[in-house]
Amino acid sequence: MTTSTATATKPDYLGLLNQISLAESRAGVYLKAWADVTPNASLRDALSFVAGRESSHGVVFCQLIQRLGFSLKENEDPKFAEQQRIYGDPTVSDAEKIRYGRYGREEGAIEKFFASLDERINDECVDALTRDTLRWYVHEERDSGKVLQEAYASVTSADGGSTGTGTVSADAKALMECMTQNFASLQQSIKDLIETMGKQAKSR
Repeated sequence: MTTSTATATKPDYLGLLNQISLAESRAGVYLKAWADVTPNASLRDALSFVAGRESSHGVVFCQLIQRLGFSLKENEDPKFAEQQRIYGDPTVSDAEKIRYGRYGREEGAIEKFFASLDERINDECVDALTRDTLRWYVHEERDSGKVLQEAYASVTSADGGSTGTGTVSADAKALMECMTQNFASLQQSIKDLIETMGKQAKSR
């Protein structure tokens, strides 16, 4: 096992792995906070399940960074405290928390993010273990989105609403996105990675 940062070569995508680990760990915390206060049993089960997954993703990517010979680098997220406060507030309705997840969200951001990860997965410049871990991560994130989408149906049912047959409402999409508030920073890390690798390729 590689343990020394003095002898390990720093991969260009280390920052991406670091961002994923931090974002997933934080998502696990605020989704658990939401699960603890929601009165909707189905939503609570779904949030608890996904929160556990997000936390495990944080650990796995932290271990991957260690396997590559480095350590997780902590950084502050100014949104994290607010996320914990809002999602953990029992006086804020589930519907309001769903809407909160939409604020500032670029349409299709998650799919763009997954597409960017697919590029990394198919890039042989990225080590095999990282590519396999990213592949697993994308599959689990997509499945978590489905779990939350199904849970949203119970929320609309309790409110007497309906998303319509075969139609996913904007709020349903927001619920699927709520666990990834930090995707914007992850996307930026990917852009930086691509630019760095492009510059290196030109210099060869």
